[in-house]
Amino acid sequence: MQDLVLKETKNGYCLSGYVQCSACDGTGLYVGVCERDGAAVVCYRCKGTGRVYIEQHYTKFTARQKKKNVKRVFEHAGAYIISAEDVEVNGKNIPFSEYGVSYEEWLAGEAPKPLECLHCPFMHTQQMLDSNSSLYKTRCNTGLKFGSRISDCQFMPEKEKCWEIYKCEKT
Repeated sequence: MQDLVLKETKNGYCLSGYVQCSACDGTGLYVGVCERDGAAVVCYRCKGTGRVYIEQHYTKFTARQKKKNVKRVFEHAGAYIISAEDVEVNGKNIPFSEYGVSYEEWLAGEAPKPLECLHCPFMHTQQMLDSNSSLYKTRCNTGLKFGSRISDCQFMPEKEKCWEIYKCEKT
């Protein structure tokens, strides 16, 4: 069996060779929505061989490239639509300019300020808080119901208090 080959090109690299087919997990047989009760079809991707030929091209990294038309950088959107400009939604101002950092500040190494106007600490960190933290014990554990969205937490209308507790615990 041929190994993967990595070749250097003028501007990058090319990785090529045979790999296990991910559509059928190397079996050559595909079982999807239509195949039931023990039925299978010959895999459409590898034509039953269990392997596929790949050829991936990569550009050499020389320096971080600049992204055009970016004014402001945020850690993440947290499932909200965000903007570099302040916006008004349903009569409420969302001051995006007070959060994140300018693109120039981010390039200089400054970390984006959390979107406290939209996110709670749980949404911002994108992970469950330490179960020993007072924020988790007093708010997250009681405010979130099983199967609910974080934005449905009973404490979301007063997320400023959650941020106060979170910041105190971080210091």
